[in-house]
Amino acid sequence: RQREQLAAARHQHDLRRQSAAAELGRGFEALRAGNVAKALEQVEATRALDPDLAGSLAVRWLERRTHGEREILLAPEPEAAAGLSRPRDLYAIAVSPDGTRAAVAGADGAVRLLEGLDGSPTTTAVAAHDEVNDVAFSPDGSLLATVGQDGRVRWWAITDAGLVAAGDANPGAGPLYAAAFAGDGRTIAIGGEDRAVRLVPLDQADRSVELFRFEQPPGKTPEVESIAFVNDGMLAASCGDMIALLDTATGRAVRELVRPDAGNRNTVLGSLTVSRDGAKLMACGTDAKAHVWDVATGRLLTSLPAHPAWVQGCCFVGDGTQVATACRDGGIRVFDAATGALSARLVGHVGRVWSVAAEPTGTLLSCGADGTVRRWEPREDPVTRALRHIEVDTHAFARVVEGPRRDGCRSVVARDDFGALWEVALTGGRHRKVLPASDGRAVEIAIDGPRRRLAVSWHEHRPVAVVELAAPETAAPRAVVLPESSDPRQALTSWTSAGDLLVCARHGSLALIPADLSRAIPIAAPLEDPVQSLAVAPVGAARVAASGKHSVICHLPGRSGSAASAAPLEFDVGEETSAVAWSPDARLVAYGTRSGRMLLFDAATGGSRGALVPHERQLVGVAFSRDGRILVSADEECVRLSDAVTRTTLDEIRPGWRINALCLADDDGCLILGGASADADRGASRLAVLDLDRP
Repeated sequence: RQREQLAAARHQHDLRRQSAAAELGRGFEALRAGNVAKALEQVEATRALDPDLAGSLAVRWLERRTHGEREILLAPEPEAAAGLSRPRDLYAIAVSPDGTRAAVAGADGAVRLLEGLDGSPTTTAVAAHDEVNDVAFSPDGSLLATVGQDGRVRWWAITDAGLVAAGDANPGAGPLYAAAFAGDGRTIAIGGEDRAVRLVPLDQADRSVELFRFEQPPGKTPEVESIAFVNDGMLAASCGDMIALLDTATGRAVRELVRPDAGNRNTVLGSLTVSRDGAKLMACGTDAKAHVWDVATGRLLTSLPAHPAWVQGCCFVGDGTQVATACRDGGIRVFDAATGALSARLVGHVGRVWSVAAEPTGTLLSCGADGTVRRWEPREDPVTRALRHIEVDTHAFARVVEGPRRDGCRSVVARDDFGALWEVALTGGRHRKVLPASDGRAVEIAIDGPRRRLAVSWHEHRPVAVVELAAPETAAPRAVVLPESSDPRQALTSWTSAGDLLVCARHGSLALIPADLSRAIPIAAPLEDPVQSLAVAPVGAARVAASGKHSVICHLPGRSGSAASAAPLEFDVGEETSAVAWSPDARLVAYGTRSGRMLLFDAATGGSRGALVPHERQLVGVAFSRDGRILVSADEECVRLSDAVTRTTLDEIRPGWRINALCLADDDGCLILGGASADADRGASRLAVLDLDRP
C-alpha cells in the first residue's frame, strides 16, 4: 500500500510538472504574440503549479525576454512596482523639438518633465489637472501646454527649476482631450467633449475663438480626440471617425480625409500625427487600424495591417519613411510608411500602450497603463535586444568558458581564431590576454570547477599547458607531458570534479592527469578520429561522454591508475555528433548531431529518452540548466530554449551573426555566446550575454 501511495504521489507530481510546463509554454506563446501582460500572467500560473520553477532558467529567460526596450526612463514608485498599489496610467507623451526633453502625463494629474534625454535624464513633476489628457511643446521648446478632464488648458514655462505655471484658460466646454501649439508659439489649439476646435491666444487667454465644430451624427456623441498643426495656415483634427483639415484663418474645412471603411461610424480615431515636413498625416483608432494620407491631395497612401486591438497612438519616425503605432495589446509596431510592411515589433509594456513619440535620433519613447516611460531602438532586432554585446577588438571567438569572478563581476575566457586567449569581464568590458597568439595556435580550452586553472591544448605537437588565472600575466603556463603514445595535436581537455585533467586527442587516445599534474595515465577507449567534444559527468562515477564518430561514455580509472571498472557505453545515434552535455544528476546525456538533431539518452543503459525539435544546422553547443529541466542549444545561427521533460521548444534567438560557442553559467545566471560577424565584417569577434540574474 505504501508503494501505491508513493507511486500515486509521483504521478501527481509528474502531472503538476507537465501542467506547469504547459503554462510556461503558453507564456512564451504570449510573448511571441507581443502580449507581455499575458506572458507574465502565465509565469504566475506556472509558479502556482510548481514553485520550483520560480527561479528556474526558463522563467528568468521569459522574464528577461519581456524587456525589449533599450531602457526604462520612468517607472512607478517602488511600492507600485512591488504590486502594493496599481501604477497610474500615463496617457500622453511628447518630445521637445530639440530632442533633449520629454513630457508625460496621465491619470494622476501630474505632468512629469524628463530632461537630459541625450545623457542621464532627470525628472521633475508638477500637479497640473485632476487628469491630464494631452501634452504639447511649443515650437521653440520653451513652453509646454496641457489639457485635462477639468476642461482647462494650461501652459508652463520650462526653466532650470522645471515647470513653472505661465497661464491658463477655461473655455467652459467640458473635458479637453487635445492640444497643439501653432507655429508662432503664441496660440494653442484645443479640442474636447463639445466637438469644437478652439484657438487660445496666450496673451488674451480669456478670448478663445471657436474655429470649427464637427456636426454630430444621429445618436452619436463624438469628441475631438486629437489635433496637430500641418503648417502655419492649416491644422488637422479628428472627431469620431472623421478627420478634417482646417484653414486656421477662416475656420473652413479645406478637406476631409476619408478612411477605406468610412461607413463604419462606430470607429473613433483617437490619435493623429503629421510628418515633420507636413506632407503626410497618419491616424489610428478603435478599429485596430492605422492609415497614412497625402495632405496636399487627401489621397490615401497606405493602410497598415490590422492590429490585434485598438491602436491608441501613432507617430512618424525620422524622415517619415517609417511610422510607429502604440497598441492596446501592449506592443509597439514599426512599419514602412510607403508599403505598410511590418519592420519591428517592440514588447515590454505590461498592458496597453497609450502613446508613442519619435526622438530626432530615430529612437522612440512610449508610455502606457503600467505607468512607465520606455525608450526603444526600432532599428535593432527586438528579438535579440535582450542580448548585451561586449566589444573586444580581435578575431572570431571559437571557444568560450565561464571564467573566475573578479570584484564580484562575472568573466569568461575565450579563444579567438588566431589562438589568443582572452579573459573578458561581462560588465564594464574589461579584458586582458591570458595567452597571446604568438605562443602557438590554441585549439581547446577548459576551466576547472573552482575557476582557478585553465587547460589549453595546441594545434602543433606540444604539451598541454595549464594556466593559473590568479597568477601575474607574465607568469609562464605549466606544461603537462603526455604519454609518448598520445598525440596532443588538436586535443580536447576537460576537468573532473576531483580536479584531474582529462585529455583526448582528436584521433581518440585518452589520458588522465591527476590534479598535481605529475603524470599521465593512458585510458583505453573505443574512440576514432574525429572526436568533437568531451564532457565529464558532474556527479557519481567518474565518466566522460565523447561526441564525434562515436557517441560513447567511458569510465575513468582511479587516481591510483587502476583500470576503468566498466565497459564503455556506446549510443546508437546513426551519425556523427558534434556536441554533448550531461544533466546535473548525470542520469541523462544530450547529443547534438552534425545534421542538427538533438537526442536524449539514459546515461546508465544507453536507451533513448526521446528527441527534441531538430535545428536546421550542425549543433555547436548544448547545455542543461542546473535543475535539468531545460536544454539550451545552438547552431551557427540560432540559440534555442527547450523543455527537456516535454521536449518542446520554448523560445529562439537569432543574433544575426555566426555562433561558434555557447556557455551557460553554472548557476544559470547568464548565457554567453561567442562567434564572428557575418558578411563584410566576417571574422571580427562577437561576444554577447543574455543576463538572467536581472530583468
